[in-house]
Amino acid sequence: MLPRHSFLEVEIDGADISKAVSDVILDFTYIDRASGESDSIDLNVTDRDGKFIDAWYPMQGAGAGTESGSSDYTEMARALQRGVGAAELQRMIDASDLTPAQGAELQRVANSSGWSQYVAEHPQYRGESGKLTLIQDIKGENPGQSGGGALNFRAKICVENWNQDEDSDELDTGKFKIDLCSFSGPPDKFTIKAVSIPVTSSLKREEKTNKWEEATLQEIAKTIADKTGIQLMYEVESDVKFDRVDQLQQTDMSFLMDLCVRYGVALKVTDEKMVLFEESVYEEKDPVDAFDKSEIGGRIIDYSFVQDTNGTVKKVELLYKDPKSGIVAQGEFAPPNPPATGQKLALNERPGDLRGDNFRNGVDDGSGGAGGTFDTGMHPFSDITADFDRPRTDATDNANRICRARCREKNKNEWTCTLQIMGNVKMVGGVTINMTNWGEYSGKYMVDMASHKTGGGYLTTVNAHRVLGY
Repeated sequence: MLPRHSFLEVEIDGADISKAVSDVILDFTYIDRASGESDSIDLNVTDRDGKFIDAWYPMQGAGAGTESGSSDYTEMARALQRGVGAAELQRMIDASDLTPAQGAELQRVANSSGWSQYVAEHPQYRGESGKLTLIQDIKGENPGQSGGGALNFRAKICVENWNQDEDSDELDTGKFKIDLCSFSGPPDKFTIKAVSIPVTSSLKREEKTNKWEEATLQEIAKTIADKTGIQLMYEVESDVKFDRVDQLQQTDMSFLMDLCVRYGVALKVTDEKMVLFEESVYEEKDPVDAFDKSEIGGRIIDYSFVQDTNGTVKKVELLYKDPKSGIVAQGEFAPPNPPATGQKLALNERPGDLRGDNFRNGVDDGSGGAGGTFDTGMHPFSDITADFDRPRTDATDNANRICRARCREKNKNEWTCTLQIMGNVKMVGGVTINMTNWGEYSGKYMVDMASHKTGGGYLTTVNAHRVLGY
């Protein structure tokens, strides 16, 4: 058999530097996660010629960002705070590096009849600093960072003669943004770290307050993805409906992740795409590979299996009574093959916007007072009767979804395995594998995380859970 060969192809901002760095790469690690956290890469190289700390430095240098091409928006923010006409604002836009489309969007927001209401509904835009945040949001920058600081990084792990003579395959990690560079020694070593969520996006950094009414999870996710400039791939079979949901001083990623976890939807951001999917659907897909116990010492280098029944449940019930309207919401879920030692879990959680439990606007009664408050329940309120009578779409459906999601959360890690194997480009988060001849630990598993490491060889480490079947 021909000797196995693995190598790395590397691009930085579209430039192929594979040949230039092939003899200085110490090691490379790519971690692909099914859901919940960003994918990440680490590249360590020797820098004996000083290229990476000088001409090849892959991030914005200390003196960058102060050229005339990068604008200071302080004056514009002050003008927006004190009140500015369209002509004066346009003069400032023309003198800045805002694109025509970005300038038009700022004009639209700032000079609309609903400008004051818009700011009131978005507390992060209040005050002069808030107006600066607004400009940076429109420009697509993160506060405190100048544009263009993070370069794109892309790598491919390539293998030849890996499983048989003259075969070839590759694992494309997708596009990343470099968010950390470090230099250490002796000997001189340069490290590049990158993440799949753009560091210039507001997904993980800016806390926001927002409200969503008569919306679905798909609509919320698409709005957030569009603002960030990434593509949404929505693979949830039946959408989650909300009469009202509030984002209170949370980053977009934290808010969306909380919704997804609560209603049993997995979330992954990779290669400039935001993917929402149901793990239970992915668990039904055909396995991409199988690992038999007889392969120990061959493809399988190390292994461990665990059954942990601590915290498992055999049924989840939800019962919630709205204190204002008196409406009772109920939901339940019992898995088809419950753990033998599982307990019943009882939840008392509000499953959605129940009748009478939303935020209504007080009506001015002409006395100069607020006309009553929501907390006291004093009148008058706008459309209070219609509000209590309006049917809610999300109460029962969402209660059942919460129960099913909590059941999966509790039982998902009853059966788990960790494998260290010969490098395998098929192993990525979300695929399934078969484990055969492992006794009670045999079965179909879903990969939660796959770590690929090259440098002195190519190894893959897999963390997986046995599929639940619901």
